[in-house]
Amino acid sequence: MVASLELIDRFRALQVLESTTYDLTNYTSDFTPNQRQYEKSDLVNDRRLWWNDVCCCMYEFVDSNLLDRELVYIALNYMSHFLKRNPFINHSSHIFYLIGMTSMYMASKIHRRDGKGFAVVFFVDLSKEIFTEYDIINMEECMLKSLQWRMHPPTPQSYVDLLIIILHRDACSPFTRHALFERIIFLLELSTTLEFFRERKPSSIAVAAFIEVMEHEEKPNVPKQSFRTHFKFFVRSLAGIDCDSIDVVECRDAMKVVHKFALRHTRDKRMKEKERIGSPVASDTFCL
Repeated sequence: MVASLELIDRFRALQVLESTTYDLTNYTSDFTPNQRQYEKSDLVNDRRLWWNDVCCCMYEFVDSNLLDRELVYIALNYMSHFLKRNPFINHSSHIFYLIGMTSMYMASKIHRRDGKGFAVVFFVDLSKEIFTEYDIINMEECMLKSLQWRMHPPTPQSYVDLLIIILHRDACSPFTRHALFERIIFLLELSTTLEFFRERKPSSIAVAAFIEVMEHEEKPNVPKQSFRTHFKFFVRSLAGIDCDSIDVVECRDAMKVVHKFALRHTRDKRMKEKERIGSPVASDTFCL
C-alpha cells in the first residue's frame, strides 16, 4: 500500500509539471492578432480533420505492435506543443502528417516499456515511402530543439494510476475495481480525439473520467454515496484537486458525452456480433 505522504509527493510532482513545463493550450484556438489576418477558417477545419486522422493512425500503430496506448497521448502532446511553439509553420497536410509520424517515432523510442524502439526505416515503410529517413530525422531534430528536450509529459493515465489507490478497498469488489479502471482508461483514449480536451490539464481529465465512471448508473461503478464522498475528500486532501472546480466539472460534462457514445458503440457492436454468429467475417473495429 502506498503511503499517504508518497501519494502527496507523486501528485505534487505531476501537477508542477502540468502547470509549468508541460502547460498545454490548444494550438487550434491559440491565435495571435497577426495570425488572424491571414488564417482561414477552412484551414483550421482541415487541421482538425488531419488531427483526427493522425489519432486514428497512431492507435492503429500501437495496437498492431502491441504497445501501450498511453503512447498516443504522449505523441499528441509532443505534436501540440511543437505546433503551439511554431504557429507559422507551413500548415500543409504533408508537414502535418510528418509531424505526427515523427511524434509517434519519438514517443515509441523514448517510452516503450521493453526498451526497444523502432528504426526510422520502419516509419518510412509505414508511410509507404511518402517520407524519407531524412525527413523524419530532420523533423525529429527540429522538434527536440523546439520542445527543449522535454519529453516526459504527465498523462491522464499517470493520474488514474494514483487515483485508483485512493478509492476505498471496500468501495467495490476487486473484479469491479479492475473493470472500473479499464473503463476509465477507455474514456481517456477516446478523449484524445476531441478538441475540447486538448486545452485541459491531464489532472482534470483524469478526475473527470474517474468520477464519471464511478458515479454512472451502469456497472462498473461505485454504488454507495459514502464511498464516492470518501474518494472526493481524499482527492482534495492528497492530490490537492477540487472535484467541484470549474475545470473538472466542465471536463466531467464533456466526459459524459464521451461515455454515452462509448456505451452506445459497445451495445451496437455486441448486436452486430450476435447477428454474425457463425460468420467468418471479423467484427467491426472502432477507429479512434
